[in-house]
Amino acid sequence: MKLDTETRQRQIVQAAILLIHFGGIQNLTIKKIANEVGFSEQAIYRHFANKQAILAATVNFFIICCGEMLEEIGEIEDPLLQIRRFMEVHIEYFEENPAFATVIFSEEIFQYEETLTLRVQQLVDNLIKFVTVLVEKGQATGGIDNKYPAGDLAFMILGSLRFLITVCRLSAGSFSIKERGWPLIETIMATLKQKQ
Repeated sequence: MKLDTETRQRQIVQAAILLIHFGGIQNLTIKKIANEVGFSEQAIYRHFANKQAILAATVNFFIICCGEMLEEIGEIEDPLLQIRRFMEVHIEYFEENPAFATVIFSEEIFQYEETLTLRVQQLVDNLIKFVTVLVEKGQATGGIDNKYPAGDLAFMILGSLRFLITVCRLSAGSFSIKERGWPLIETIMATLKQKQ
């Protein structure tokens, strides 16, 4: 059965993610991708011009996933519940897709590719803005302590998630992100609500 272009491209991107996850960026070659997906190198080039195009597709795939997560969170009215759900969906996503953490949180992959660096930076900026707005809403309604700037609290939330996911990745998955993540969420939520 012949696969459609979108399915083949998704297979190529998933193979690239796994190759990077298990061997680093130096493990990513068109030949290895072709072996993983089971078709010729020429077939890979029919879908992507080069490795950079595959990496760009990987970043775009993650951006789309983030957009879907943010839409889900946007349907919740309470800013505190939105922040909680924001953290939960990220922990759930990386628990289910650990290889994505290797790609998205490995800056060396993008450092020499200005276009990719800008795309990842835009994603990070959008997440910071999104969480900052949620914190500001929570402060305006009295649910979140307004002792600290909303932007700083957004960095605390995102930085905590990033560090949790990075530590799990570096430990070769020796613990569950959810196992460590759920108590972390409770600590962050308690901190946000603290009144001094």
